Amino acid sequence: MIRDQYILDWHGTHGIQHWLRVRRNGLALCNAHGGSRAFIELFSVLHDCKRLDDGRDLDHGKRAAEYMEIIRNDIDKILAAEEFDDLKYAVEHHTTGLHTGNLNAQICWDSDRLDIGRVDIILDKYYLNTESAKDDSFIASLDNISLLSGLSDWFSEYLK
Repeated sequence: MIRDQYILDWHGTHGIQHWLRVRRNGLALCNAHGGSRAFIELFSVLHDCKRLDDGRDLDHGKRAAEYMEIIRNDIDKILAAEEFDDLKYAVEHHTTGLHTGNLNAQICWDSDRLDIGRVDIILDKYYLNTESAKDDSFIASLDNISLLSGLSDWFSEYLK
């Protein structure tokens, strides 16, 4: 479903490996701070799914949020209905948003930003929201977590 419409290199800078690292980071942050596992997992597969290139593409979050409306019935099977708008906000603003009061969005944005080094940008902790994401020992511990650990069935299906 998502893979079929993703136009970039599946194994490229913003492809599946990045999505899995965002998922891993988000679930670790979820364990540390609470939050919705389904919310975080959906964010990881949706946030970059409508990129047109691996460059700056500041509108990719907006396009992904619009795409969420198209697949809303599928999302509603996974996520509590009242969380849809919050997820849509997190996806739309993950590149341009700085700080938010919504814990799930904080975790999502931090999980993506913790993988910023892959594009040769040095992580600036000012842009992080959660205390764990700012903790060097927490960041170092992420490398010890398998990217495929605990994949839910729906997550695997979303990537087909």
